[in-house]
Amino acid sequence: MNTTFKIYQLNNSNEARNIKFMGYDFLVENNINLSLSLYNEVYAGKIGGRSEWYDNTKELCDEIFHQFNMNHPADFKGHSLSTSDIVEIEGKYYYCDDYGWVKVNL
Repeated sequence: MNTTFKIYQLNNSNEARNIKFMGYDFLVENNINLSLSLYNEVYAGKIGGRSEWYDNTKELCDEIFHQFNMNHPADFKGHSLSTSDIVEIEGKYYYCDDYGWVKVNL
């Protein structure tokens, strides 16, 4: 089974720079609404093999996080996956928080 995913990282707009590398609590405390317009898609791919073993999507996000920090593909042009990045899996969006993932609506 292959699962499609995309990785989004914040663009260089002033609004995006203000939240780069900030945890989800910062967004909530400052009443900041996320918008995909603040992000650039930096990678799209499929993850297969072990993905069917995962109990939930957040575990799959963890696997993608690990891959894009330790052994990212040669065609990946972004920075290592970090807080404030977004992973889209099968049309659902997950914000990379300080610890773990938060499902967000975009």
